[in-house]
Amino acid sequence: DVKQSIMGFQNADPRLFEELVKKHPGAAKPLTGNWRSTAPLMEWVNAVGTGLFDAAYTPLEPKAKIKSTLAPLEVVEAPKHIRSNRARASWTAVRIRQLLADRKALVWDKEAGTARQVRGGDVAVLCPTNVMVDTYAQVLRTLGILTRIEKEGWYGSPEVRIACHALAWLADADDRHAALYLAVTELGSHTLESALKHLRAGEPLSDPVLGLLEPLREGAHEKTVETLVSEVIAALDLYGKAALWPDGSQARANLLRLQAEADEFREATRQILLAGGYYGTGPKTFLSWLAARAEAEDSQPQPRVVDEEAVTVTTWHSAKGREWPVVAVCGLHKEVKPRLPDISVEYDDFSDLSKVLSQARIEITPSFAAEETNDAFRAPLQAALEEEAKRLLYVAVTRAREKVILEWPSHLAGKDRVTQWSVLTGTAGMELKGNSMTVGGKPYPCLVHQAGTGVAPEVENAEGERFPPLPAFGRRAIEPRILPADLTPDIVAPSSLRGEESAAAIPGLTGETYGKPLDGIAEATGADRGLLLHRAFEVLGGRADRTDLLNRATSSMLSDATLGRIGEAVSAFDRWLGNRFAPLSVRRELPIMGLDEKGSVISGTLDLLVETADGYWILDHKTDAPDDPAARFSIYSPQLACYAGVIQKAFPEKPVLGTGIHWISLGAVTLAPEGGAA
Repeated sequence: DVKQSIMGFQNADPRLFEELVKKHPGAAKPLTGNWRSTAPLMEWVNAVGTGLFDAAYTPLEPKAKIKSTLAPLEVVEAPKHIRSNRARASWTAVRIRQLLADRKALVWDKEAGTARQVRGGDVAVLCPTNVMVDTYAQVLRTLGILTRIEKEGWYGSPEVRIACHALAWLADADDRHAALYLAVTELGSHTLESALKHLRAGEPLSDPVLGLLEPLREGAHEKTVETLVSEVIAALDLYGKAALWPDGSQARANLLRLQAEADEFREATRQILLAGGYYGTGPKTFLSWLAARAEAEDSQPQPRVVDEEAVTVTTWHSAKGREWPVVAVCGLHKEVKPRLPDISVEYDDFSDLSKVLSQARIEITPSFAAEETNDAFRAPLQAALEEEAKRLLYVAVTRAREKVILEWPSHLAGKDRVTQWSVLTGTAGMELKGNSMTVGGKPYPCLVHQAGTGVAPEVENAEGERFPPLPAFGRRAIEPRILPADLTPDIVAPSSLRGEESAAAIPGLTGETYGKPLDGIAEATGADRGLLLHRAFEVLGGRADRTDLLNRATSSMLSDATLGRIGEAVSAFDRWLGNRFAPLSVRRELPIMGLDEKGSVISGTLDLLVETADGYWILDHKTDAPDDPAARFSIYSPQLACYAGVIQKAFPEKPVLGTGIHWISLGAVTLAPEGGAA
């Protein structure tokens, strides 16, 4: 549908398709039906379409099965000049509020197949620019109307730009542009003048914001882009700072999309990246990939869950392909005027489409200081821009299923400026006469609402949004306080449960030594040592002679002497296990999941489950070396009791006989019979 070719700003050119249709008329079959709008509304749309496109327009037969009671056409007329976009938006917003409050205003619910009262989600406010989108949304909120903003500009948003420049600076410390950008943002301490003064003098540009990023530089080349993006956001506290900005909720959503894009980049295979011309997986490649992604999809994500009570506010371009029961087409006062400088693709000839690229050229129209010179250069561009304005207007006025509300700046009549309104009314022959609108000489019923020159009193006196958003986002939304004692957690990790160390004797507690203490391992310390020893008893359990397996599992980090000592310790523990329990089976690193008595999910991994003829014993490896194992046992008692509860429910045919702690570093085990570890 060439009438809806509105992507000229992305160099889409309808002339190519028009020429293709001319050369092959038998292969083109125009659409003749409309399944969106009611018959009365389609009659008006067909009249407007014929006026805009003349013989190129094919009237559409209404086929939508909608039983609407709404008047299909309204205008908000401004007979006198309105002083600001906010004032202009206020009169349209007042009309929308009246419509939402009218219990007799019913729309047809396509899903339910019945009529119901109009609600916010049935209404769309379409504006020609993103700036107007913000203004109209703000005014609607002032009247207590929830809004859902849809606009472009994600890649150019301040929070995304800051994060991207931070990545660029981490990838290349000599990137002076990235450093300059960061230094003069809200996070930096420089003005543009002071920062440029340093650079002109050949001095390094230092700034506290760069100091926050400097610690991330070490090892940055070894980290995934996903990790780097997260670390940049954390180092600069972007979530915290953005929460204080005027539209903090949108900034938060934009940062979340950036992290999602980094995650998708990490998951992309090398072959896919190479096919797209991207080499490597570092931050520079990611930034290049991200810029290309933003060209294809630059819409800002929604900061909130979609609300059926929220009015959609979006641009004319973004509305393409979509529909709503009620649509307000705003901003018709906007001037249709070429912007300079302009870059476009022109063609010498369309007679042979197979050679069209060889006859294409790029035309650059510069911008001059003298406005009269600019006017001379704009003149050749004006006709093409007005043709695109017609297509854009057609898209905007055909989004409605039941009602169109047009802003009608009649004060522009007779002015020599070309506006969206003058293009629409001039080409389609549209006039207001009382409570009707004539299009091409034919009248159509139309409700007319008068707008004043200033802000509508209802907006001036409004108290604000009736359903305010959360007062804060991110960390500001969290109020520190002591948790209530009766809270029931969703998930409980047994390893997180701790008791108090106590010298009080646990009934039946016994201690046994099975071998020599396993200490003095030079290859690992701290948490790494604990992980290594757990891994050793997992890999070598039941096969202590296979120290080669442990060597492979640790990438050969252990000396032969250390491997020998570990093998001896595992062998001694296995012998003790066999002599002490005569087990029917020993299950190592057993994943468990169950519910406790409060309904919380218990999820974790059990080090050892020993099954005997009489029941089960649960053992947990610990690398502590306590002076008093019995006293230390009480710390881990809740963890063991949690394991025991899950195992007993999972295997009810046998009882849990007891639990124990295997003190790897001591070469000893502390056991508690059933009930002793409760």
